[in-house]
Amino acid sequence: GDVTFLVSHQDEMMKNSGHEIHWTALLKALITIRLNLSMTMLKKQINDPPAALEQAQLALNELKPFTSTKWRLDKAQEDEINQQTYKEAKELQAKAYFRLGTAQTSSGDFAAAIRSFEHSMRSTREATPGREPEPVVLRRLADAKREHLRKKKRHRKKFKFMFSNEEGGGTNGASGTEGKEG
Repeated sequence: GDVTFLVSHQDEMMKNSGHEIHWTALLKALITIRLNLSMTMLKKQINDPPAALEQAQLALNELKPFTSTKWRLDKAQEDEINQQTYKEAKELQAKAYFRLGTAQTSSGDFAAAIRSFEHSMRSTREATPGREPEPVVLRRLADAKREHLRKKKRHRKKFKFMFSNEEGGGTNGASGTEGKEG
């Protein structure tokens, strides 16, 4: 009995690119645990951004079948339960993108963090049209944009000095080759 269920369930998952396709309390709990683990990995005592990134990404992968527009359109005519599933999945997706963006910020990948925070805001609006994003998401997005800009300015400054030093020190390489020839 149990083996037959497991085999049929495994076959069903293989047909769906390895994704669970039934919204269950167990799946919702797994996603929530991954998101909480992602947050925990960023605490000062642990401070493991790569592990936090991984858990947030795993949560997003679990949510993928339930947050796609295609899934919503396919299930729209069925009943209100599927609409509630879509809404819950989108809310968890917003949270997952927020965790992902927070981990990316901790890793110094500000461009990716900006994209993740923007995805979080979009998921929030898709879950509940007209709803404003959480203030913490807006703050983290602003912080990531500010740090991204600061990082770009530092790089520009660094490259400016590299090229300005080359122009001033260009005779260095020329004199070295002239001395060998003459």
